[in-house]
Amino acid sequence: MNTRFFSAVLAAACLLLSSCRGRGIDLQAHRGGAGRMPENVAYCHSLGIKVVPWTVDEPEDILRMAAGSVDAIISNYPDRLIELLR
Repeated sequence: MNTRFFSAVLAAACLLLSSCRGRGIDLQAHRGGAGRMPENVAYCHSLGIKVVPWTVDEPEDILRMAAGSVDAIISNYPDRLIELLR
């Protein structure tokens, strides 16, 4: 998935789901999808939408998601997640 597409999907999801303030959404994190991720996460947060990427398994993706101020990270490797974020 390319960066522009990921950013567009995230922005569209935030716009469409702005009526679910406080309920949250979850999005699968795709490698190479960093693009405008921090700005899109901030936009979702401004609408009261939580962002929880899932299947974040690679160390560089875990660190990228954490740097992007997401609300939580779901991984198939929780031990790796804990070790990297300590």
